[in-house]
Amino acid sequence: MKITRQSTARKLQAYLKGRLTQTALVDWAEQAMMKGDFAPADAAVLRKVVPRIGVADVRGFGWDDGAQSAEMDRAKGAGPKRKRRVVLRVPNGQQIAQCARLLRLLGFRARIEVVAA
Repeated sequence: MKITRQSTARKLQAYLKGRLTQTALVDWAEQAMMKGDFAPADAAVLRKVVPRIGVADVRGFGWDDGAQSAEMDRAKGAGPKRKRRVVLRVPNGQQIAQCARLLRLLGFRARIEVVAA
């Protein structure tokens, strides 16, 4: 299957939405570079973008050192407060900015919304 701008953008979108881990994203990019099965119309831009994704997990080249944990404590119930800790695994700001830059290179725009549940 040919790799296109759209398929690459979908991978970045899945990562930003937490549906794809950084490890899986990097593995996909490494496999894509080895196969080199880029759509001819998109090959020039994909040769710039996909390698950047492939080194996302390399310190110094990458986007940081993995997903950052955001912790939220919520008090529940009456009397002595009970706390429930929820750990969210999300890309940090640097990773989000890098994905947005890559999406722009692919001809897409990213709009990041933070919504409280």
